[in-house]
Amino acid sequence: MWDTSALTKIQVRGLDALAAIDYLVTRDMTRIGVDPQRKRLHAM
Repeated sequence: MWDTSALTKIQVRGLDALAAIDYLVTRDMTRIGVDPQRKRLHAM
């Protein structure tokens, strides 16, 4: 689940999920990683 604004949340799955999110979101998504132990997103 990705928060794309204060009011909109979207859920994307699959191999092209990051590309879809990168297209929709104006933030730099390359600065968000996944903590492999917790399997959660975190800002880098």
